Amino acid sequence: MNEFAELLTATSLTEWFSRLVRLSASVNAEQVLFALKKEKLASNDNAIVLSTYPSEWRQKYDENGYASVDPVVQKSFASALPIFWDRSIYETFEQLAFYEEAAAYGLIQGITLPLHGPGGETGLLSFKFTLSDKMNYTKTIERYLPIASLLRDYAISSSTALLKLDQKQKVNLTSREYEVLKWCAVGKTAWETSMILSCSEATINFHLKNIRRKYGVDSKGLAVVRAIQNGDIII
Repeated sequence: MNEFAELLTATSLTEWFSRLVRLSASVNAEQVLFALKKEKLASNDNAIVLSTYPSEWRQKYDENGYASVDPVVQKSFASALPIFWDRSIYETFEQLAFYEEAAAYGLIQGITLPLHGPGGETGLLSFKFTLSDKMNYTKTIERYLPIASLLRDYAISSSTALLKLDQKQKVNLTSREYEVLKWCAVGKTAWETSMILSCSEATINFHLKNIRRKYGVDSKGLAVVRAIQNGDIII
């Protein structure tokens, strides 16, 4: 309890997530992902996403719009119950193809806890495990689910106010970065933006990397949210 309360005293988003990652060890998780958007009907592209998942997978996930395919995301918006990463929840052809891609990055064993904040915020907190067999996986889930649920409660309670404060930081964008971020805000992928701006996709990704660095975040979705709420871009 006292360790979880450390989330309540974090003074920056970076510090907060660092503490959350450390606390995820209390549920034996290898990797963690936290995602939150202002309200249920808000675009998934504008969700705040912080994770320790492989960066290559996170980039592929965002650029391909997998949030609209991922059944874990869909179930998180519709329920407050924990979601087990079981192959049976992947029902359509698209979802099964998505499952196979995620499996290639080792993301096949885990649990997701939906987030529903006091101000209508909606999101999820996911913990990824690597265990040798299904029996150990089931036992681990049964053992750590109460602790994970408590950590989820502290995470949603501590994050909402902190994110509002952290979003007020002023960021200076170059004119090119502004153009790239503007197109990302309306849902364009890096490739589509490169076609619009007549440059290479690698150049767009270079600008996106700098944008994420300036905002101190690890996803373009979070950078867009920050930029809109700071008034850096208007859509």
